[in-house]
Amino acid sequence: RGAFTDVLDALTVLLHERARDATARGDETAARRAVRAIPVVESAKRAAEGNANPQVVTAQLLDRLAGAGR
Repeated sequence: RGAFTDVLDALTVLLHERARDATARGDETAARRAVRAIPVVESAKRAAEGNANPQVVTAQLLDRLAGAGR
């Protein structure tokens, strides 16, 4: 579980970086999408820290990220 939550931490950092870069470029749409994805990843991280199956958490995360990217 530790490696899985480490990946989710790295994804959160990446999303923060993308939001900053998009804001610097003036791309509000991309910035908004990255910002909306952060709580989705954080929620998956909380689920992964509990007694959840990482494959199920990943499937749910991908589904929710697809919705956040719209």
